[in-house]
Amino acid sequence: MLGFFNAKPISVTISGQLITLVSWIIILVNIYLLKIPVKPKIANSLATPVNLMFAAIFISMIPAYLYHDQSIFSSLIGYKHFYVFFLYFILFKLEFSYKQILNLSIFLFIITLIIFLIDFYTFPNSFFSGEDVFERRGAFTIRFNGQGFTVLGTFFCLAAFFRTSKFYYFILYVIGFCFLTFFTASRIQLLSLIINTLFVLIFYRKTIKKYFLYIIPVIIAAISVGIYYLESYVLGLYLLAFEESRTFESNIRYEAMKFFTGKFQTNGITKILGNGYPNSSGTYQDSFIAAQYYGFFTSDLGLIGFWTYFGILGVIAWLVIFKKILLSKTDDNNVFIKAYFINLLFTITLGYAIFNPGYMITTVFCFFLFDKNKQDNNKQA
Repeated sequence: MLGFFNAKPISVTISGQLITLVSWIIILVNIYLLKIPVKPKIANSLATPVNLMFAAIFISMIPAYLYHDQSIFSSLIGYKHFYVFFLYFILFKLEFSYKQILNLSIFLFIITLIIFLIDFYTFPNSFFSGEDVFERRGAFTIRFNGQGFTVLGTFFCLAAFFRTSKFYYFILYVIGFCFLTFFTASRIQLLSLIINTLFVLIFYRKTIKKYFLYIIPVIIAAISVGIYYLESYVLGLYLLAFEESRTFESNIRYEAMKFFTGKFQTNGITKILGNGYPNSSGTYQDSFIAAQYYGFFTSDLGLIGFWTYFGILGVIAWLVIFKKILLSKTDDNNVFIKAYFINLLFTITLGYAIFNPGYMITTVFCFFLFDKNKQDNNKQA
């Protein structure tokens, strides 16, 4: 589902065909395993909102057919990326362990760090890139599928450092932090990294007391160096954000929000059930291409973009997911998962990580890890 991290030598056609094949394999495996009950036998599992999300996704195929002339068959093909959410159930039914999926996630985290380096050293013709890479705001914008694992791994390494005081975890955290800052040039990403660092720091405040003379000077030194080298970059982001806040009503994202919540909608049914997700080769896709001509992208609108596709049920599903994860008890095995979802929360107004194919498999792994941790805790109790 990561599409080879958008490696340029692999054609989009071949990558798309293989992703379609994998997505249908996921569906067939899920159908084969229907006879096996879902294993998260725990209170407040994520099974209910995930099922609600699937209901929203498949129901939206109806208005896509009725109002946008996209056949059900075309929708079934066009929705291929979203079938990855079936993995949540498959991983439980095949009895994968928390450690197995965590190790796989950390392995993919390391791979993404290597890919960032390759893209940096092959800039401007970066080897891995789903879109054009470019310089802006004193940094680089490098995009490829899989960056969700960079975010997850960065927070895992910070939590592991506080928990174990092993310095190599801190080095990996710093690398992840710097790569996500300098190689995405995203204000939201930078703010999320800072807030989540504080979140993990507060959770481990008692542990840090034991290593106060060791950990705190290291963090202060790292922050001081970061401020020195990031001063112009951070100041530039702040001034840009301030200027955009003053001219919000003329901002392109505000115009896009008005368009997709108003003129784009066919009627009240599409506002409730969604418009469906466009197949890249269908006529429905043409309406999004026309919107892009004016600079309107659903990817700029977060939850509103998700609502445009999948309606109110899809929005409710995500709100329930955030509620279940963020308001539940925090422990060593889910603090970094919560940090990942706080990061997603930062994107639900001005980003699209919740329906970005390159992030969704990370999200599904986090669903599993979160509920598997609760399940393991219940067994120990």
